[in-house]
Amino acid sequence: MEKPYLIPIESSLGHPESLIFIDGSLSERIDERIDERIDERIDERIDERIYNPEDNRRWWQVIRQAGWQGAIYGLWWDRSNFSPSLEHLAQLETNAISYWHKHKHYVRRVGKSYLPKLISEHSLTRVSLMGFSVGARIAYYTMRDWSEAQICLNNVLLLGGTIRRDIVRNWGTAASRLEGKLINIYNCEDLVLTRFCQILEWDRSPCGIKPISEEHEKIVNFDATALMKTAKYSPTNYLLVLQELIQQGYWT
Repeated sequence: MEKPYLIPIESSLGHPESLIFIDGSLSERIDERIDERIDERIDERIDERIYNPEDNRRWWQVIRQAGWQGAIYGLWWDRSNFSPSLEHLAQLETNAISYWHKHKHYVRRVGKSYLPKLISEHSLTRVSLMGFSVGARIAYYTMRDWSEAQICLNNVLLLGGTIRRDIVRNWGTAASRLEGKLINIYNCEDLVLTRFCQILEWDRSPCGIKPISEEHEKIVNFDATALMKTAKYSPTNYLLVLQELIQQGYWT
């Protein structure tokens, strides 16, 4: 697999903190555009075929509309052999669970080992993380194992997180490494994530559907169900949520 790297998206508008967006979108169907792009550009680098910052341009717009004034980076991580679509997982049938376990170990390594080094290499001194779906797992492991003493890890936002929400994850210990807050944004009507759990036979709800069960002064559970226009994933659906977080003083 190719090594992860950070992509500068937008410069700061005056705020000294950088936000790193970590995508990992679940989808209902296999992305046919990626298959077509691979066929057309088979000789090019994997990262150029699979991930283009412009694919997430709506996220950058929403983050700015919500009020974020700092620099924005995107984390590229290799998903060329990992298709987190419900259609693909369903096709694997009984092999879906082993498929997930195989790739989640890579996800953990990205968060635990690669991302902290990338932050240091880019000379970022104050950062927040925003992890979406499977990307929330990367953000979690970065937070949990954070040891960069000279760099401030401020807030971590989890959106639709595919992580167990119970005390086994030692959420309080992980959150205590932050200067700011661990903000878990969940949607009780997230049908994609619900189906994802059914396919993998999860017997516990992830933090993207219900609140983190452990109470801690740095953990904020934000029920976004009423603010989401639909149960489907869309950056636009998170705009009101992010604006509300800023208005309530949880995220700046």
